[in-house]
Amino acid sequence: LYPFFLAMVMGLFGNNLFILNLTSLLLMVGVLVLFYRFMYILNIPIPLRLVSLALFALHPWVIEYSRVTLTEAGFMLCVLLVCYYLARFEEEKKESYFIPALVFITVAFFTRYIGILLLVPLCIVLFSRKAYRLFWVSIMVGMVLVGIFMWRSVLHYHEGYLSEFFNRGNYIIPAQGIISPLGVMRRYLYASAAYVGDSIPDFLIPVFRNIVPRSTFWGVKITAGIFFFLIIIKGYLVAWRHSLSKYFLLFTLVYCIFLPIFPTYGGRYLAGVYPFLILFFLAGLAKVAIARKPFFCTLGVIFLLSSHILVARQDLSVIRGGYAPAWKNLYRCFRYIREADFDPQTIVLSRKPYVGYLVSGHKTIGYPRIQDRKNMLEYIIKTNAKYVIVDTVNIGGIYFSQQYLKPVVQEHKDIFRCIYRTSDPLTEVYQVSVTPKEYAD
Repeated sequence: LYPFFLAMVMGLFGNNLFILNLTSLLLMVGVLVLFYRFMYILNIPIPLRLVSLALFALHPWVIEYSRVTLTEAGFMLCVLLVCYYLARFEEEKKESYFIPALVFITVAFFTRYIGILLLVPLCIVLFSRKAYRLFWVSIMVGMVLVGIFMWRSVLHYHEGYLSEFFNRGNYIIPAQGIISPLGVMRRYLYASAAYVGDSIPDFLIPVFRNIVPRSTFWGVKITAGIFFFLIIIKGYLVAWRHSLSKYFLLFTLVYCIFLPIFPTYGGRYLAGVYPFLILFFLAGLAKVAIARKPFFCTLGVIFLLSSHILVARQDLSVIRGGYAPAWKNLYRCFRYIREADFDPQTIVLSRKPYVGYLVSGHKTIGYPRIQDRKNMLEYIIKTNAKYVIVDTVNIGGIYFSQQYLKPVVQEHKDIFRCIYRTSDPLTEVYQVSVTPKEYAD
């Protein structure tokens, strides 16, 4: 759904990347306004409201997702809209709040499939309140959405979540074969520990992102993560006792329990509960610190704000310097295709299809993260792609093109011919010389 929304924006304002990035900024402003409004209807004390909003607004990840065309801002806005309407529903018991909540749950699902989790706490709340008619409506909507997800996943199995889930490895640690139930359990425990020991410290104290795994201060980061996790649990319990709305609390719990099921972990996946994690952390910190001395609570807030501002300033200085060299070269390749090929039927294969379409002006598709070279070759041929871009863009520490495309391109030089390459960091455009029919013959 999000690409269709962006297509509407492009229909109104043309093929303009600045406008699309501005759309993300406007959506994130809406998130900030709604977050404060949500805290207001929950009667959260003003000091806690203001500090929570400040930490959220100044967070480097929030700033990042406000300036680029990604789904995070739109997804967060949908989640907060659902939580806002259902908080009003729980407080005022008016069914008129149920309909918009259900609509935004559907929008959230089509923005990110994990948005279907918003239905789980809704069903729990409705059933506990004996609102059986609305409960069965939610169940039916959920069945339809699950059906759509399964249909899409089976139809595009090699490119979707199902193939990643059932694969014994992932795109960080490749492995072949189907994962066993024991493997799923191990992966879940590993991802859970990684969220607590790595992602949560990075999120709450952004300077911790400079501590990489197995470095000198790695143990300090893990210890801090466990401490922060316990503080979040404390704040969650405080919120459970005092909040009239149980929906957003149940959603946070369901979301965090479900998240480690995914083959990989990362702070980006926590986007759906960013505001709530900050709120719980501050509530828990206040409960622990004020019980001893208010001074420590104030000192902790100052430290948190300082960490956010310091890292945000570093990131903004990088942003002012423009795109990283690898990204600039990727854009050069897209522009080369735009200038060299005027065929409207041309298809480009790249890790960043949406950016590719905007810059190259041609239909651009992604590729599955599979290690089997034969399967990857068959996929490329089947898509009828005319160009394949092998870049050196680092996404979350992973060089996708180098890991998945380059081995295939190097092995089949009779099929892939390099027609354009940049200076370091090397980025190459390959022309595919075989059509699906020729390959089948």
